[in-house]
Amino acid sequence: MTVKPNLDQNAVEHTIDKKINDFYFKTKTLLREKSVIVVKTEKLCDGAQLPQRAHESDFCFDVVATSCKHIGWRKWQYGIGLAFEMEKPEIFPNLQFDIDFRPRSSVYKTGMILSNCIGTLDELYRGEVKAIFYRVTFGKRYKVGDKIGQIVVNFTLPTRFEEVEKVNKNTERGTGGFGSTGR
Repeated sequence: MTVKPNLDQNAVEHTIDKKINDFYFKTKTLLREKSVIVVKTEKLCDGAQLPQRAHESDFCFDVVATSCKHIGWRKWQYGIGLAFEMEKPEIFPNLQFDIDFRPRSSVYKTGMILSNCIGTLDELYRGEVKAIFYRVTFGKRYKVGDKIGQIVVNFTLPTRFEEVEKVNKNTERGTGGFGSTGR
């Protein structure tokens, strides 16, 4: 004979909600206290400046050119005179980190574009950070001492790709691409 417990559904839901909230707040506190990513930064030349946010609320850190070299027709290589080493937070040993180098929003004033749109610095790269810009129109080209880009630290979970016969195409998006969702 099986005896079914008499559970009040509201009490069960309240207990579950409380446990979820407790977990959320404990996790949030732990992340705030232990999840700071330390980026050790080596200055490789005079004039090198640590990346800085213009405002505390900014997402990215500005970086400044310490060198400029013309490397081809309408092509310049800038260095920022810095090398980075990322220190993983101990609570995330399996995450993989990188630093993205992005153009500044004001890049349009220079007539230049970053050659690869976003540069990726893998977590084990230890050389000087450099960026190549193409001159595509008129404007005031970056000079040594100018802010030439911005960087942000990103992370991803370990990932692997697995070959399958077919992927499920029966989704809201399906195979639509290149503007298929409208203007």
